[in-house]
Amino acid sequence: MNVDIYRYLMTVAKVRNITKAAAQLHISQPALTKAIHRQEKELGVTLFDRSVQPLTLTYAGERYFESVSKLLDIDAELREEMRNIARGTRERIRIGVSVERGTTWLPKILPPFAASFPDVDVQVKEGVNAFFERALLSNQLDLCISTLPILSNDIACEVVNKAPVYVISSAEHPLASRADLRSNSPYRPQYIEPELLNGERFLTLTPAQGMYRVAQHLLEKYGLRVNTVLQLTSQRTITMLAAAGLGLAFTTYNGALQAQNESDSRPVFYTIEDPLHCRVDIIAWKKNRVFTPVVKSLIALTKRVMRSSPHPKIEIRR
Repeated sequence: MNVDIYRYLMTVAKVRNITKAAAQLHISQPALTKAIHRQEKELGVTLFDRSVQPLTLTYAGERYFESVSKLLDIDAELREEMRNIARGTRERIRIGVSVERGTTWLPKILPPFAASFPDVDVQVKEGVNAFFERALLSNQLDLCISTLPILSNDIACEVVNKAPVYVISSAEHPLASRADLRSNSPYRPQYIEPELLNGERFLTLTPAQGMYRVAQHLLEKYGLRVNTVLQLTSQRTITMLAAAGLGLAFTTYNGALQAQNESDSRPVFYTIEDPLHCRVDIIAWKKNRVFTPVVKSLIALTKRVMRSSPHPKIEIRR
C-alpha cells in the first residue's frame, strides 16, 4: 500500500488547490499533478473537478477520500503501535479459551484487566484442548484456560476451578423412572449405577475437546461401552439434544443449568459417582516460559476470579 500517494491526494482534497498542496508537501507542482493523473488512470475515474476553482471533488472523489481517510487513520495507528512495541510500551497477550469457558469467565476477567492495563493488546483465540496444546508449544499462544488432562509434559498449569459433570436425558428416557422428577435438578441429581449406561445411545464431543476426554475417562474407569449416535463440537448443542430425547450426554454444571432453564423438554440429571465427578479447569502455559509482570497479573487475576466462584452445594439423591 503506497501511503504517500494517499497522503498527497488527501492534502489536495483538503486545500482544494494543487499549488498550495505541493508547497505543503514539499514537492513540485508537476510531480503532484503527475501523481494525481496516475492515480486517476489506475482507478479509471476522475477524482477532482478541475473546471472550477477551488477544486471540487467528483462523486467518485468523495467516495474515494472517505475510504482513504480511514486507511490513513489505520496507518497512523499501526505506526504508533509499532513505535510503542519498539519502545517496549505496548504488550500483547494471546490467550486461548473454549466457547463455553469464554462465555462464563472472560466477562469477569477481561474488563477489570483492561481497566488496569488499557495499553495491553489482549487477543483471544477460541478453540479446543488439542489446538491449545499445539499453540502453546509452538508459541502461538501465551496462555490458555483449558481442562485436565493435558497430554504434553512440556505444558505447565494450575488448577483454577472444578465443574461438576452430569449425565443428562429427557424425562421420557427409561432411566428417568429412577429419579424423583419433582425434585431432580442440577442441584439434586439422581445417582445411578455406572453399568446402566452400557449400550446406551450417547451424544459426544470430538476427541480434540477437553470434555470428551473427561467423558472417556469415566467410561473407561467403569469399563462402559456406549453407542455414539452423534458427535459435535458444541457442548451446548449435545446437552440440549439429550434433553430433547435424542440420547444421553455428559454435560457440565453450566450446561445442566442451561438445559434446565432453556429446554422445551424436561431434562433429567444423573451422576454415576458420589461424590459428584468434576471436570478440572486449569490455566496453562508452556513450561519454562518467562513472563512479564503484566502476564503474571493476568494469570493472578484469572486464578482469583475462577477460584472465587465455586459451584453451589449439590445434594445427590439415591
